[in-house]
Amino acid sequence: MKTSKFLSSPGLWVAIIILIAAILFLYGRSIGSNKSELTETSVALKNITSTLEKISIQKKDQDILISKLNETIVDQNNTLKKYEALVDSINKITRTLGRKASLIIAKPVEKTVLQDTTAPKYIEKIIYQEKPEPYHPYGKGMGNLTIYTTCKTGGLLKVWIDGEFAGNMDKYQTGAVNCKTSGTISKQVLSGKHHIKARDESGKSWEAYTVVKEDSCLPLDLRCSKN
Repeated sequence: MKTSKFLSSPGLWVAIIILIAAILFLYGRSIGSNKSELTETSVALKNITSTLEKISIQKKDQDILISKLNETIVDQNNTLKKYEALVDSINKITRTLGRKASLIIAKPVEKTVLQDTTAPKYIEKIIYQEKPEPYHPYGKGMGNLTIYTTCKTGGLLKVWIDGEFAGNMDKYQTGAVNCKTSGTISKQVLSGKHHIKARDESGKSWEAYTVVKEDSCLPLDLRCSKN
């Protein structure tokens, strides 16, 4: 009977209900807390995944860059090998030309020998000095041919040197003549023999051969005695 009364007591049931409500409340709070933690964990995992993807992309870019650098290094090595082969070929050609040049017998250059008087008597020391090229006023291997006349001709006098028209003269000379005298025909020619021909308006003609020396000026007079 006591048990029946105890179970039928309103206060007992109120206490039980309150206890159950408290347990449910605490459980609900635990579940909510767990959901919040799960949400935060999910966000963190997403961030980690995103970071890993970025790292993976960066690694791929680095791999591509490294591959390109390796290709560049290979190309540079190939180019260097080509340059080395070219240098070897040039060296071989140079050595070959050097050997061939040593076999050529050339005319010795005239040299001036200077004795070094400051050297000890028991040591023979000779200094070779190249002889300088002489001055050529008209050019190397050239001379000057100056044609003039002391004869009053029948008008304008035409002159040819080696078959080439050299010019006209309308003046005769009464004094000394050099290569700079006005009224003459002055021309630089190769040293050696040359053919001169002249004719005036009256029909009188001159023809002769003369030899011009290197670096010299040769005045040639077309005299009246020539017909």
